[in-house]
Amino acid sequence: MAKSRTTVMVAAIALATGFMGAEIVSAPTAAIAAEAKKPPTVKPAVGKPLQEAMTAVKAGKLPEALAKAQEADKVAGKTPYETLVVNQVLAAIYAQSKDFANAVKAMEAQVATGEMSAEDQKKMAKQVATSYYQLKNYPKTIEVASNYVKSDPNDTDMLVLIAQSQYLLKNYKGTTEGVQATLKAARATGKPIQEGWLRLQMSAEHEQGNDAGTSAALEQIIAINPKEEDWKALIQYAEKGMRNQGNSTKNALDMYFVKMQVGTLATAQEYTDFAQLALQDGLPGAAKKVVDKGFAAGVLGSGATKDREVRLQTMATNQAASDEKTLAAGEAEARKAKSGDPLIKAGEAYWSYGQYDKAAELIQEGITKGVTSADDAKFRLGMVYISAGKKQQAMEAFKGINAASIPGQLSRLWTLAANSPPPAKKA
Repeated sequence: MAKSRTTVMVAAIALATGFMGAEIVSAPTAAIAAEAKKPPTVKPAVGKPLQEAMTAVKAGKLPEALAKAQEADKVAGKTPYETLVVNQVLAAIYAQSKDFANAVKAMEAQVATGEMSAEDQKKMAKQVATSYYQLKNYPKTIEVASNYVKSDPNDTDMLVLIAQSQYLLKNYKGTTEGVQATLKAARATGKPIQEGWLRLQMSAEHEQGNDAGTSAALEQIIAINPKEEDWKALIQYAEKGMRNQGNSTKNALDMYFVKMQVGTLATAQEYTDFAQLALQDGLPGAAKKVVDKGFAAGVLGSGATKDREVRLQTMATNQAASDEKTLAAGEAEARKAKSGDPLIKAGEAYWSYGQYDKAAELIQEGITKGVTSADDAKFRLGMVYISAGKKQQAMEAFKGINAASIPGQLSRLWTLAANSPPPAKKA
């Protein structure tokens, strides 16, 4: 007498629940919901060995259980439903036997029957792709997951699985394409961007020698979860890019201001080099702030170079006191110049003493008058606004700057610093 669909499935599910903790394969608990009318049946030739297989599993006799399930599988002329039930039992036995390679094949065979509901078929397909990934069969992972996303292109789980598999196959171009597809899907569905996706992209860009792509990924990572080591890495890439574009002493000083803005100044050498560059650039007010900060942090004034650092602090303090008295005179001279460049420099001087409104006024006046580098002047105006806590005005000032230029790179760093919380220190 034929077994009813419900009878066989109850037994199959009971078997399945015994291996839900298996490493990679989980049996579907609703692969065949009982239908209200005319449920499919299983021939005795199939049902009997399956029942015997499940009895053997309960007795802990897995080899015997597998032999009985395989006997059912060899029955000729099985219906799609019978094939589904046989492979459910096989998947369960293989999983308990830790034969995950054959378990996942049995799972694929279930999907191929067409007997599963659309929802359960999708769940099983995802499980198959994940199982192949855990089996380190990355080509098969890509194949199954790629077929899956044809019908669900916004499934970020499958898209990132493809990207991860491409990375492990050293297909770094494919990795970046996979991450980009994942990011696009996340944005389309309103899902939060995951830091892990961006780190995968960053690593793939690095493997391809793409500094611009690596930096772009780092910027996105910092925007989500700023860490000191990520800021340091991003600054190093920026410094490298500037050197390739003909970096100047002024640019080196600008990068020190970025480091101070994000809190990555660390060594006595960095503090003293920063202060000396500021003095050379005619910004003793900035030099004094830097040295005072180094002493307050305990980085300066306690080591073998203490005497030199004290002399530097004295010099910066004296020069700043003298310079601040000449700000008004310097402003008047700048206004007499034909070019707006001296006004930009005068604005920087006021900025270094925390007089942000005056600094913005002079830099704007200089831009209107005409300057050697409009991009550089706009960057300095934005820097003043950020220092003053006026982020919206800063973003307006940064508009139109050539993104690939040095001022463009600096403006992105300042924007990122302004919009991110202080970076977490490395434990």
